[in-house]
Amino acid sequence: MMTLDKLKEEWGQRENKPVTPAVYSQQEFNTIIKSRIMKNKNIAMQYFWAAFALQMLVYALLFHVVIRYWAQTAIAITGLTGVALYIPFTVMLLKKFKRIASARLMDKVDASLYRHIAFCRRELQSFYRFKKHYEMVLVPLSAAIGTFLTFELYVPGGAFAHLSVAVITFVVAVLSCLYAIRRENERNFEQPIARFQQMLDELM
Repeated sequence: MMTLDKLKEEWGQRENKPVTPAVYSQQEFNTIIKSRIMKNKNIAMQYFWAAFALQMLVYALLFHVVIRYWAQTAIAITGLTGVALYIPFTVMLLKKFKRIASARLMDKVDASLYRHIAFCRRELQSFYRFKKHYEMVLVPLSAAIGTFLTFELYVPGGAFAHLSVAVITFVVAVLSCLYAIRRENERNFEQPIARFQQMLDELM
């Protein structure tokens, strides 16, 4: 029977043994990288589908208001202004995410993977830069349009008859949007862009 001292000695020898790192083949390495690419592309595409669906809903609501209240000039013009405000954002959204979604991930290794990651990072970074700048205009104007139309349609007397309440509603809407956008940017843009950069650094 082994003594306690002997058991301790063998245990210590096992503990001190260096752990041999797993060795990956080139094919396995590329499979791992591709999996990470697709994961981060999917995170970005989740934003695209959510944003696209939201914008279609906004267009539908605004066109409904414009058509129904065409005779009321202030409401019709405000609705059309809202539509015009979202068009550049929708165009850029479709352009950038179509390019990302249609980019094929080649089966070849190394250089093609690096180019694909660099392309995805560049397109995502480009849209994110546009998004941040455009939302500086989009958020306050959208909140103003939404507040004005809500009061005009559902509150007797409209926004100008309840100016203080309308201003409070506008401020709450802007702050809520900014909070949601901040979380959205971190999850769907900053983190994927950082991970794409990390992959590029690993492949250098």
